[in-house]
Amino acid sequence: MLNLKNKKMEKENKLIAEFIGFKPCLVPCLNGNKIYVGTETPFGWQYPNCYPEHDYLISVQDLKFNTSWDWLTFVLRECKSLDLNPRDKYIPSFDKLILPSLDTWDINEVYKSVVEFINEYNQNN
Repeated sequence: MLNLKNKKMEKENKLIAEFIGFKPCLVPCLNGNKIYVGTETPFGWQYPNCYPEHDYLISVQDLKFNTSWDWLTFVLRECKSLDLNPRDKYIPSFDKLILPSLDTWDINEVYKSVVEFINEYNQNN
């Protein structure tokens, strides 16, 4: 059961990473794990670099959107910025999908609402 939960969490964290602009590497390089690459890191991520054209690498297992408010807050800002500055044909409502979970102060609830927001955004754009 725990392994299924971890796989689901990894899938959701990958979804969030892609939403904020991280791209999957085509070739794994750290311990055989798939790596996400970014040119900026708001969290100070820095991993051994095996791709000279990119600055930052992180393994899927090290994504912490589900456990760190620092990480999740960055994503919340991205979701809210879409709501304030619509660039696509459909933007889910931040106030309807995410804001109620923020009132709970429960990172698990906020994380779930962010995943729901991103899924709805991806389905409609």
